[in-house]
Amino acid sequence: DKVTVRVTEGKIITIDVLSISGILIKTVSANHQTQSQLLDTAALDSGMYLVRVLTENGNELTKKLIIE
Repeated sequence: DKVTVRVTEGKIITIDVLSISGILIKTVSANHQTQSQLLDTAALDSGMYLVRVLTENGNELTKKLIIE
């Protein structure tokens, strides 16, 4: 399974997937530094995660991700 991560300002540099308690599970570096990136979620167990996105202009965005 895959999820599209998209930002409206700047380009994605890295995407971190963290457990709900804040433990880093996975880091993905954006290949082409675009405003959207596919995130492979196949290896994630069911549950709630946090997705943290760092953009080229220094912005950091964090959103919840629920895997069923």
